[in-house]
Amino acid sequence: YAARLIERAGCSVQVFEARDRVGGRLHGEVVEGVTREYGGQWIAPYQTAILALVEELGLSTFSRHRAGHDVFLAGGQRVIHGHDEFPLSAEAGAAFGEAVEKLARVAREIDPEAAWTHPEAEALDSISFEEWLRAEVTHPEARALLRLMVADAYVTEPAAEFSALLCAHLFSSGTGDIDDLLDANLVLDQRVSGGFH
Repeated sequence: YAARLIERAGCSVQVFEARDRVGGRLHGEVVEGVTREYGGQWIAPYQTAILALVEELGLSTFSRHRAGHDVFLAGGQRVIHGHDEFPLSAEAGAAFGEAVEKLARVAREIDPEAAWTHPEAEALDSISFEEWLRAEVTHPEARALLRLMVADAYVTEPAAEFSALLCAHLFSSGTGDIDDLLDANLVLDQRVSGGFH
């Protein structure tokens, strides 16, 4: 995309790719007639730049399958539940809410264009999100759910591989509302027909 913008500005450009394919996190393949996508594949309604690109390229999207129930695995237990409810105990639910509010507070204070100017930037960048979870989230179930939602689903990196500052910055650079980024009905809203790749 950067090369495309440079070309549009009238410059010549050559792209060097580190892998044996282009696309980075956008990767997919057809396996036994079914398109499988790996990496980034979802479009939220507030992601207007990618929606404009999809339209410009003449591609179509489809809405996420929303029927049925979710399955949550924790502590060796398998719990089937509705999309908008988490199968947490009252204690774990309260700890989860407190942790989300802590993240939201930092995200609201961060300038998405200059995260390093936040008063706690150095401290937050010196610890991993996993270390932040262990220090700030009191209940193991709440910690596991937040790890799943933020590291596994949103950032798609192990929680020990990115800093707490990066996490807060990612939340600040969206709509600014952390709840929007944890709302499956928004972040998992649409996909590109035939695959994002």
